Amino acid sequence: MKKVSTTTSSLKQLKISQATKQAYRKRDRSLDKDAEAPQLPPSYWAGASIGKYYRPLKTQISLRIDNEI
Repeated sequence: MKKVSTTTSSLKQLKISQATKQAYRKRDRSLDKDAEAPQLPPSYWAGASIGKYYRPLKTQISLRIDNEI
């Protein structure tokens, strides 16, 4: 079996738009106290990478079907 590669070519840096920052400032502050869905500021996500640890595992399969189908 082949060894699975640990590098990805789809790594992207997340960019926070001004519209997102403005919407965060105008949010309903009463929702900030919800422990199960905390409101995180856009600066929290500023350095985030998209796709850094995502590597879907794929398995090759073969399937034979009758001609009648």
